Amino acid sequence: MAEAGLNETGGPPDQGDAPPPQDGTLLRRDSDGKPVERSTYRDGRLDGTVVRYGPDGAVVTEIPFRSGRRDGRLVDYDEEGRPLAELTYRDGVLEGPAKLYRAGLPLLDATYREGLLDGEVTSYDERGGLAMVAEYRRGRRHGTTTVYRPDGSILRKMEYRDDKLEGDTLDYDADGGLRTRTPYRSGLRDGVMVEYDGAGKAVRRTTFVGDRAAGPPAEGEKPSKPVREPWYQRLLSS
Repeated sequence: MAEAGLNETGGPPDQGDAPPPQDGTLLRRDSDGKPVERSTYRDGRLDGTVVRYGPDGAVVTEIPFRSGRRDGRLVDYDEEGRPLAELTYRDGVLEGPAKLYRAGLPLLDATYREGLLDGEVTSYDERGGLAMVAEYRRGRRHGTTTVYRPDGSILRKMEYRDDKLEGDTLDYDADGGLRTRTPYRSGLRDGVMVEYDGAGKAVRRTTFVGDRAAGPPAEGEKPSKPVREPWYQRLLSS
């Protein structure tokens, strides 16, 4: 027997497919009669938490609404019931903390302002260890980005201005010693790049102008290989 104020759609063919209620709760079912989604309406608009269910009846998503717009904390769950994502909305726009997880371990911690990344964004590796900390302003990288090794030591520090590298990029060895200092201007290598040995002594200098070396490397020397950003960097632009 249905609850008072509860409309149901889907399920057996003779149950019909009623439109959303002006006020009240709507329960949608699949062709086997299993719950698929539960939602609440007020004045014909979604108002309250929309709950979506998996084939086993477990909750897979909770989406908060107010006056037809997402408003509050959205949570996605994995098959084990652990959070996959926790996103905060205000009046239909991402606003506040955002967290991503994998297998119960943190993957990304960030903050949104008016739908854009703003503030410190922290990424984690597959084991949940710290991988990268980046500063954002209005959806663009602005400030210091630090990349870490799996053991927690710093691999690289970069400075950004309006989403472009600006200033010195510093590369470190596993013992914390500075190995390379590379100057950037407007996203391009520009200035004298200095490479250091394990004792901190400068062993090579290369001048760059507009991202191009002013001269060929010395005989027998090879240019430094760039450090690739973590694979999960793509998440930061989503």
